[in-house]
Amino acid sequence: MMDKHSRSGFALATTIFALIVLGVLATGGFYLARQESRVGLASERAAAAFYLAETGANQVMSEWDVSTYGSLGYWASTSVTDTSDAGVWTVNVTKMTDRLYFLGATGGVTQGSTVLGGAGRMLGIVARLNTAEIEPEAALTTRGMTDIRGTAEVHGEDQIPPGWGPVCPDPLENKPGILTNDKNDVKYAGSGNVSGDPKVAEADPPLDDAY
Repeated sequence: MMDKHSRSGFALATTIFALIVLGVLATGGFYLARQESRVGLASERAAAAFYLAETGANQVMSEWDVSTYGSLGYWASTSVTDTSDAGVWTVNVTKMTDRLYFLGATGGVTQGSTVLGGAGRMLGIVARLNTAEIEPEAALTTRGMTDIRGTAEVHGEDQIPPGWGPVCPDPLENKPGILTNDKNDVKYAGSGNVSGDPKVAEADPPLDDAY
């Protein structure tokens, strides 16, 4: 004969087990949601850090300091740092050859909490300097009547701008102050000055629309 009380307490154990399973599932769901949120935040901060580094490299190239970078020795470096609302960037400029430089840019995000707010990215750019080869025949090239009025000055002497000594090649070469078709077309009114080697030169062949 079966004992009617042999299954007493089974429902309670089943209920407790079900609650444990539901608790595990709920905890796992919250954990996965939290991890997904952190992954998304980390990706956003990483992208922001990369754009900061890229911004720094672009700014250094667009505001190239010829005097500072040109005077560096081979494989010597100097750094430039700036901040923005998003964070800070630093660019290390290394001179490899006279025209070849390596830019190592680092971007760091400073927004957010200490644990989840920080992010950093690095990028490297090899930059090559290209300079326009301009060889003007005079300080001022013109046709027709030319009036030097007031205190206007035209100088054909070659000189090195302040601070450009390390990057300007020698020797210096003076040019005419004015190159025109007829010297008699140049008139003076006031204390204006023209200098050069010579002050005014006539073009040969004469200047025309195709010049």
